[in-house]
Amino acid sequence: MILGYKITFKHTSGLAFSSELNYCDGSDSDVISTTSCTIPLATLMGWPYELIVGDSISAKVTAYNVLGDSPESTEGNGAVLFISVEPDAPISLARDYANTDATKITFTWAEAV
Repeated sequence: MILGYKITFKHTSGLAFSSELNYCDGSDSDVISTTSCTIPLATLMGWPYELIVGDSISAKVTAYNVLGDSPESTEGNGAVLFISVEPDAPISLARDYANTDATKITFTWAEAV
């Protein structure tokens, strides 16, 4: 039975990896059950990672239980730090008939994904 994971992320120097326990704590039950975590880009841009736009985000994972640690995974990436400078145009602009009357007109739209 897996008790948790040690998850580390590569620094921009490429020489070191560090854990990010605020958003990706491998001992957290949600992280264990989903085998995933979400980290704000601002965190990866800060110390100690100091990644910049266009950098590849690399991680390694080790599982552990009462008997010890597994071998460390191979380094994985596939994500690139990308920050959109300008938002995409909203989509699905439509008149909201339910909230429109003789004195006002209401429109709705959705955020572009």
